[in-house]
Amino acid sequence: MRNKDASLGENFIVTMIILIVSFLLILATIKTMVARADDISGELICRGSVAARSKYYIGTTGEKVSMTPLLCKTKDKEVPVSTKDTSKAAVEKDMGDLVKRCWWQFGNGLVDNIFDDVLFGNEKCFVCYVVTIDKLDSPLSNGDFRTFLSQTSITPTQEDKQTGDIKTIKDVSKYTYMTYVQNSGGSGNIVIIPESFNVNQKYAIAMVSPKFLTPWDKYKTMFQKAFTDPKADYMAYNYILVDEYTDMQNKCEMVSDVTDS
Repeated sequence: MRNKDASLGENFIVTMIILIVSFLLILATIKTMVARADDISGELICRGSVAARSKYYIGTTGEKVSMTPLLCKTKDKEVPVSTKDTSKAAVEKDMGDLVKRCWWQFGNGLVDNIFDDVLFGNEKCFVCYVVTIDKLDSPLSNGDFRTFLSQTSITPTQEDKQTGDIKTIKDVSKYTYMTYVQNSGGSGNIVIIPESFNVNQKYAIAMVSPKFLTPWDKYKTMFQKAFTDPKADYMAYNYILVDEYTDMQNKCEMVSDVTDS
């Protein structure tokens, strides 16, 4: 007669194999759906997967290890969106809207350390958009874009850090693109690397979570410059990082697009 414990062990292994195969099949189906989704639907799915990653994890020694994949898709964008307005202001607004949308997709920074504790990987950032400037009627510098983000008012809503509820901001004039990233959820900041933005050049708008990481020493100086307080802990923040796409490929361990095999 076979050992009862051996039979139980075999049954457990078979059950686990079935569960793993089922999970992979479901994941493949979801990835196909995301790949075919329009921009709005895809971004909603991405935001939902970020929320799921913060809630479903395993950890027996106090360490948090996420079991849920990020279902986010990198999108190619050309700016300005309008072919009738090729002004610097139009490019700034379109890029600013993408900065805002990338921050929103990743839960307004409310999920700490989103890329660190992953069951099957150790990715460090995700490129929300690869942006190509199609036309630009006057030079756009790093300072110009930072000033635009800091001084241009946007829709005055804010996400509560504890409940996730949306509330209205009373002083509309002080609610800008920069304020949105800094105060609409978790601790955040925007870091812009290129000294200038040029036509036909590809730029990446990415979500970055450098907490407890060492590979980010390549960006450390720029992260520290984002704060007026020299003692600020740059690793305690999530970031929207804007850099030339090729440079970011060399400096950043990128999270795979959901459509990547």
